[in-house]
Amino acid sequence: MNANESRAVIKNYLYSLSYQLLTLILPLVTSPYLTRVLGKDNLGVFGYIQSITSYFVLFGCIGISLYGQREIAFVKKDPYRRTRTFYELCILRAFTLLFSAAVLYVAVIRRSEFPLLYGLFAIELVTAAFDVSWFYQGMDNFRLQTIRNYAVKILYVILVFLFVKNENDLQTYMICYVTVNLLGNLSIWLGIKKYLVPVGFHTLTFWRHLGPTVLLFLPQIATSVYTQLDKTMIGLITDYSQVAIYDYSEKIVKLSLTVITSLNLVMLSRVTGMQAQGESKKAINAIRDSFRFSACLAIPIMFGLIAVTPMFVPWFYGDGWEGCIPVMIVLSPIVLFIGLSGVFGVQYLLPAKRMKAYTGSILTGTFSNLALNLLLIPRFQAVGAAISTVIAEFLVLLVQMILLRKEFGFSLILQTYKYWIAGAVMGVAVYFAGSWMQRRMGGTLLQVLIGAALYSALLWILRDSFFLGLIQMVKDRLNGTGGEENH
Repeated sequence: MNANESRAVIKNYLYSLSYQLLTLILPLVTSPYLTRVLGKDNLGVFGYIQSITSYFVLFGCIGISLYGQREIAFVKKDPYRRTRTFYELCILRAFTLLFSAAVLYVAVIRRSEFPLLYGLFAIELVTAAFDVSWFYQGMDNFRLQTIRNYAVKILYVILVFLFVKNENDLQTYMICYVTVNLLGNLSIWLGIKKYLVPVGFHTLTFWRHLGPTVLLFLPQIATSVYTQLDKTMIGLITDYSQVAIYDYSEKIVKLSLTVITSLNLVMLSRVTGMQAQGESKKAINAIRDSFRFSACLAIPIMFGLIAVTPMFVPWFYGDGWEGCIPVMIVLSPIVLFIGLSGVFGVQYLLPAKRMKAYTGSILTGTFSNLALNLLLIPRFQAVGAAISTVIAEFLVLLVQMILLRKEFGFSLILQTYKYWIAGAVMGVAVYFAGSWMQRRMGGTLLQVLIGAALYSALLWILRDSFFLGLIQMVKDRLNGTGGEENH
């Protein structure tokens, strides 16, 4: 990518990253409060109901988010076609979500021991109907949705601290949660009119999208199996407190992962545009850069998580949550595996419309995760689910690398050896530094700062070309230079 394209990617990446971080960071601001006020059992019930409801949201959305972003990216320069596509996908999603809501009521809500709580979470299907973030992502506009959601997400924190006071307020907490999500999606509609032009309703053929969305939906079903099914199976096999331990361990790891996966949404639209213009070689070079960037971030984050977890959990979650320590440590490698599989899968296979390869890799992870969960959860509970998830994510990445060996080869892995050296040294140093500090927020922040500084210094000493190139790009940006040179 040339300098202008690189700056555009970085700009959209930062918008996407800030939004994704916001959606995770603000709930995490409330986590220490909730773990102490609601407790493991209540939060376990919340996580279990959320996992069940998420399947119906997933089936109702039938893959429209990824499909819609890709399709809008193809037609974003044609106002009439993008308007038609937008309305068709909105109508299609409304029908499928309505059907999914009916099934949820008949199959779950009427028969559950928590009908009211499930009913509250069913609002998430309405929320999903108003989610048009995929349109802005397809248009390469990450700024508007980021700004509009800041205020709404901050509202979530305010509501939790105002109204959730004791262990009897689980229902109140759910109301706060679903209300804020709904307001967040409604707010995004305020700026969409300028992208649309008048079209006749009789010209809309929304059913034409059903087949393609279902094809894209299949790997999303498979992905959901080993993301949400973990909590579902823990709740069925063990108890709700173990669901809470797994859920709140995963929240921290997924927050760290957001730094890497935010690039997926940006690169999906950009690589789709390259593919549409027949620039396959340019797309491959962009993916190579994205792989190096993702590895450069994911490897130190993985080692850093392992190093800081023993100090972080006690002060952050409080007494009784020590079970999160081994679960978080075990889950740490998924930052690397999901980060890199996102590069090959979401950023390359999806824009190239190689659905068989993408679906095959996801199904490999699904079946392995399901089998390992049945084997490991009864014996190791939440830790067993974490082990299953890590193995499943590794297999997804491995299958994708094998399928794409002709395009990318295995030389990309060899190019990351400096990140492994610097990351491992940093991890050991941060861990031992933590043993000399008090288990408080200041100690964890100091560990993170030490780790970031040491990792950057080591890459500078090792003269990693990609890292040095990023530093030079930032310098050029600050100085207002950069030209059109290739990186």
